[in-house]
Amino acid sequence: MKLNTLLLITLILFVGMGFKCGGGTKKNTVPVGSAEYPTPTPVVIAPDLRVRVWTTPPPTLQDGTIDCTAHALSFALRSEPFARDDSPSPSEMYAEFRRDAGGKEPSMKGVSDYAIGRGYLSRVRYTRDVEAVKAHILTASPVVLATLTPIGFWVSGTSHLDEPPFERFIKLGELLPREAHAWVVYGYDADTSCPDGSRGAFYAFSSVGEHRLFMVSANEIARVLATENHTFVPRAFLPTGAGATQ
Repeated sequence: MKLNTLLLITLILFVGMGFKCGGGTKKNTVPVGSAEYPTPTPVVIAPDLRVRVWTTPPPTLQDGTIDCTAHALSFALRSEPFARDDSPSPSEMYAEFRRDAGGKEPSMKGVSDYAIGRGYLSRVRYTRDVEAVKAHILTASPVVLATLTPIGFWVSGTSHLDEPPFERFIKLGELLPREAHAWVVYGYDADTSCPDGSRGAFYAFSSVGEHRLFMVSANEIARVLATENHTFVPRAFLPTGAGATQ
């Protein structure tokens, strides 16, 4: 009886502490589609609307004092169709968020709420559907992604660029081991040929790495949006603000 009781207590403690595994980050279990994470209404894309690449600011490099989430959202806000004169730089956004949040480090949900509260955006919706990401870029604005990528992937130089004629494409490769990163897709071309033989590619930006502007296939975006672990659920953040048409 004592052994059974001890085993039961151990099991309860393991289950209760399990969310702290994998880097000590509690998994956000709030589902996409809840009131906190509203999903977009499906958009029917006109057959002739097959490409759009939004004008972006220069691809600045993230230093060790700025979180990737603030850097990604700042890049999106300073791109078309927003391009607001009062859009904060990455360092300004990071500092503003930390002041507003009492010194807390930013998350994508946190900086999205901050941007709405500051009036930079009117709302943000969420999705894990690559078709919704395509539709938003073609009809509205760039999209911020928070996904898992291989450990150290973004800082390992040119080894992840594909071979000619696909040298603009990034190769994400295996997603294990992996870490979370926020980056931006700011364009989509339905007719671009991809290294995997498919058609349809995104124009993308990452705030770290030697090559910060690159292309990635729609198949790869679908894969990273579907890949999660016990501490992290990937999402695409679809912003709406001044100048955006939805």
